[in-house]
Amino acid sequence: MKKFRLYLAYQKYLFPYLTKGVISFLASDVYLLLGMATPLITKALLDYAYPNRDVSLLTLFIGIQIAIFFLQQYFGSISGYLDMYMDNALTVSLKEKFFATLQRLSLKFHNEKKVGDLIFRLDKDISSTVTMVTQVIAVSLQTLLQLVFLLFICFKFDWRLTLVALSGIPIYFIETHFFAGKRRDILQKELEMQSGVESYLQERLPAIKMIKSFGREGLESGLFKRKIQELFLITRQSYIVSFLNRFTDSAISSIWLAILGWYAGYHVITGVLSIGELLAVTAYVAQIYGPVMQVGDIYKFIIEGMVSIGRVDEVMAQVPSVQDAPDAQDLKDVNGNINFKDVSFSYFDGQPVLNNINVEIKAGKAIALVGPSGAGKTTFTDLMMRFYDPDKGRISMGGLDLKKITQASLRQRVTIVNQEVTIFAGSVADNIKYGNESVGINDIINAAKMANAHEFIEKLEAGYDTLLEERGSNLSGGQRQRVTIARALLRDPKLLMLDEATSALDPESEASIHDALANFRQGRTLISIAHKLSTIIDSDEILFFEKGSIVERGSFNQLMAAKGRFYEFFEKEFENFRYFSDRLGQEVLRTKRYNRPFSMIMLGLRDLGKIAGEIGEEELDAAILDVEELIRKNKREVDFSCKYHKDRFLVGLPEINLEKANLAAKRLSKSISENKFLKGNQEINFLVDWGVSSIGEDAANITELYRNCEKMLEGSPR
Repeated sequence: MKKFRLYLAYQKYLFPYLTKGVISFLASDVYLLLGMATPLITKALLDYAYPNRDVSLLTLFIGIQIAIFFLQQYFGSISGYLDMYMDNALTVSLKEKFFATLQRLSLKFHNEKKVGDLIFRLDKDISSTVTMVTQVIAVSLQTLLQLVFLLFICFKFDWRLTLVALSGIPIYFIETHFFAGKRRDILQKELEMQSGVESYLQERLPAIKMIKSFGREGLESGLFKRKIQELFLITRQSYIVSFLNRFTDSAISSIWLAILGWYAGYHVITGVLSIGELLAVTAYVAQIYGPVMQVGDIYKFIIEGMVSIGRVDEVMAQVPSVQDAPDAQDLKDVNGNINFKDVSFSYFDGQPVLNNINVEIKAGKAIALVGPSGAGKTTFTDLMMRFYDPDKGRISMGGLDLKKITQASLRQRVTIVNQEVTIFAGSVADNIKYGNESVGINDIINAAKMANAHEFIEKLEAGYDTLLEERGSNLSGGQRQRVTIARALLRDPKLLMLDEATSALDPESEASIHDALANFRQGRTLISIAHKLSTIIDSDEILFFEKGSIVERGSFNQLMAAKGRFYEFFEKEFENFRYFSDRLGQEVLRTKRYNRPFSMIMLGLRDLGKIAGEIGEEELDAAILDVEELIRKNKREVDFSCKYHKDRFLVGLPEINLEKANLAAKRLSKSISENKFLKGNQEINFLVDWGVSSIGEDAANITELYRNCEKMLEGSPR
């Protein structure tokens, strides 16, 4: 009954096309009724026209048959066109509603679902749902109407023969019910496997560069082969059940028609029926077989089709976990403080990510969120964007509870730039003005200049009209990141949040954007998840996160003077870098003064996010420390090194030219790549990219050393 109510609920999508549906139904009925006249014409020809050699009667009936043909074609065409129109219109409507539902649902839902599975539901499951909605009731009514007419005619000719004909129907329905149940169970598994294959491809194809980098082509091909083979096995099982079903149908119908043939022939021999009546009644009885089989097919289709309707409705019936309150109001301006009051949050029960956060962020200040990976910094900013609601506690802006502010107005005035870059297919200008389509080209150019993107955009083949490929693959990583920063700045937000948004930029570009943001932040609040020294030092206040709590807050000088947890973290993360920077400056001066070679290597670890997802942040951090130790062991005594970023390391090479630096970089990267880092029960393999630069050969100063190394890292992996 629950499934029947679900099916009826989806019939509401047919209401806009009700008139067309009724016309199609009537036209189809006329088509079927006209087809039923053919056996009667055959009977009249055999019983009257031929025996009496009546040419006029023959001509009349042949003319009627030709007229029936053209009338059938006319009404059949009307019905076919209207059915096509309704199927396509309903498909468009359902897909629009399904996609709109996906856009409306909160991030919690999307984090729990695979993209490939959602695409499969949007395509294949909706197609099955449309067929169910448009065809089942109409075809069922037509079939029953046809069956009633046929039974009436057959009873008029010979009621005994008709009863014999009907005797096989219960056997057919029992057989149909049995195989429909088998098909339903198999179809559920088949759809899940097809969805799984699509999800696998959706995940792996965009990651082909990483797969090649790790040399995993053979392994991935093997995994895909196993998935396809599993799908083949369930498809084969489905075919076998369908074959047995068809064989049983054919066997029942053949035996049934054979018995009818004998019984009808017996009536002719005994004089109960004429030859014309025999042919007519046999034709009509044979036509009964069609509707009966159709009823069985409809039943099987309903059983199987409800699987797809259930999968579609599973998404359509979802309620967003984050919703506007009935009395929610638009946020006019972000001109007040941001307050977290006793806020706690967890993605999964019993695994808190933020614990009892109490903090006030003053309007117009630059705030740096600092702390180890997994401490809750990104979740903190996600809660301010109201991607999630806290499990307990209250977040307010300017005294207004976020739950009392409409999400649309909040996100119009608050913008976040993530480390994960999003570029859409389209022009550069379209990507920058995404979400702000009414702006002119001058505004786009100004935003690009602030993001230090204008210069490289102007050098593209068509400038701002250059078409970007899927995920912006025809831009470098740093260029893509600058486009996303320009997109955020164009919105002119009152609150801008940067989640490691400059991590892929070279030092010169980062410095340029840093200066632009210093001017841009006047009268605005800037919150940065910071792992770079300049961002931390220049902030008005630092919030230090650890294990889901803000354990310290204050200015850089205050926290360093307190020598607490931030001081320990800073010394661990940046002390080597400060020493490296001082030593680098000395070596560059010495190189220029005495004309001696000096080179620098930048090593980059790839895909740390994926590795963290497999082994956990703590195990990854421990493995990165082992990498740092391995670099120290493999460098010369006169060389010096440091960790530049979570995924990058620097090595200074005094008295080494560019050619030898390349050899040293290859040796170091090979040593790291081939080393097995064991953490717990996990074996970790890192893929390493590298870049080199040398004073006097391809670089004239420290900035060019960094920039040249970064450019090499943005190229193809070695």
